[in-house]
Amino acid sequence: MTPGGKWLNEMNLFGPASPFTGAQATQIWDDVSRIGVSQASGQVRAVLGPVSPMSTYKRIEVPELLVNSNITGLNPIYLKPKIEIK
Repeated sequence: MTPGGKWLNEMNLFGPASPFTGAQATQIWDDVSRIGVSQASGQVRAVLGPVSPMSTYKRIEVPELLVNSNITGLNPIYLKPKIEIK
């Protein structure tokens, strides 16, 4: 996560104390993600946990990355769920 993404995440836009509706919070994340992806270049590696088909990553970032002529490749890296061994 970028420093800006971390800051935005810490604002808890989807939380009960947020001044934004769910739709507004989604739009904020979508817009920020679109701007970030437009500034990306080179080989992109996305480290991911479980990803919903309706996530900003799937709806906004992947399509934007695929049309960004400055991107040379996209490597999604899916992490396995944490397993505790006792």
